[in-house]
Amino acid sequence: MLRTQFYDDKVMDFITRVIPQHPDTICAEVDKILAKAQANDEIFRCILISVFNHFVSSKVIVHENVWVHLADKWYIPFAKWSGDDYIEKLRKEVTDRKPNLIGNFAPPIEKLMVLSPEHFKAAALDTAIKFDVHVGKEIQDFRKELKSKYTVLYFWDYSCSHCKQGIQELYQAWEELKDDGLQVITVQIVNTREAKGKWIELVNEYNMFGWINAWAPYTWEHRELYIGAKGVPRMYLLDENSMIILKDIVPEQLKDIIAQR
Repeated sequence: MLRTQFYDDKVMDFITRVIPQHPDTICAEVDKILAKAQANDEIFRCILISVFNHFVSSKVIVHENVWVHLADKWYIPFAKWSGDDYIEKLRKEVTDRKPNLIGNFAPPIEKLMVLSPEHFKAAALDTAIKFDVHVGKEIQDFRKELKSKYTVLYFWDYSCSHCKQGIQELYQAWEELKDDGLQVITVQIVNTREAKGKWIELVNEYNMFGWINAWAPYTWEHRELYIGAKGVPRMYLLDENSMIILKDIVPEQLKDIIAQR
């Protein structure tokens, strides 16, 4: 039975159809199944591989929570059949993804520097201001500054074509939704003097004022917490309590998402 489709189908049918499809509920029920399955090595391996592969390949965003849980609690400690290289790669993935899972409170961004519209405009006319990395309002914990119903965190790189297209689309979406309680914090991730100059030029060129233009020139930690191996652009949607509602969405989805909440 273990080597036929029936056993696997029954287990996955229960997990994907019978139990409520909330990540916490899925994790709790799968934990019960795997704990019992540990009595037999073959059954345990069969179920763990099937469940893990299903959720790691799923296109449903919140299923990331499930496979990260499975990897951390079950696969990494007990999948002795997997090679050391894969386990190390998986451990790195779990470390990267754990802080920014949907349902978590957004991690802090240490020494986030916010630049005012006046600074961008002055920097367009003064080279010394344009390349000065030691100016701006330093915010120790951006979450305490949030007063909006929804906040988008958008991580981007001035030299990335996808980022530049995405940030212009995001600005259009923000102009439509700001009266519905949407704030945007854009975080330019490259922290060199040259990068600051290019960033100044783009913000002025695209006239992106009214939201929060920020960067973190003195630290790299936010890249590990929010970006990891995924790269940029990367977008998060937070609620009024700084909890991550969604991530890896695109600007045109914001209107429908906010309308449905």
